[in-house]
Amino acid sequence: MKQIFNFLLAGTALLVVMNGLEACSKKSTSSKTTATTTVEPAAKETTPPPPPPVEEKDGMQITRDAAGNFVIHLVVVNLEPVKLMKPVKEGYIVWMTNESGVTSNIGTIDGANTWTTRKDKSKFEATSAVKPSKVFITAETDLKAVIPGKQVVG
Repeated sequence: MKQIFNFLLAGTALLVVMNGLEACSKKSTSSKTTATTTVEPAAKETTPPPPPPVEEKDGMQITRDAAGNFVIHLVVVNLEPVKLMKPVKEGYIVWMTNESGVTSNIGTIDGANTWTTRKDKSKFEATSAVKPSKVFITAETDLKAVIPGKQVVG
């Protein structure tokens, strides 16, 4: 008798959970609905439209965000794992040179500093208030470097 009670209790609990999940799921609209609705014209927006989505492909793309900043998108493939380099490096740093000739460290490539294999794709994104004239990547022993090293990889 106790087993039957436990079985019924478990079944009831399962039904309650399933009903809860069904209530949370998105409901699709029926295509059989024939009611007509009127659409009022939308008010003019004062904010600029969002920038178009960035295609994910190998290489670099520079876009502008809503605030007018330059957004640098990098997709890099076939990076050698830094732990296998001779001499061993700590990671990859992305550098930007602006139109005035000033070079600055704009960040590191995540995931490429430890176990990344040659076939992995690494992504990088940074924002700058000034327009970049050159973007390049170096392998560095110090990830807080302020001057780019000599081992340029891209």
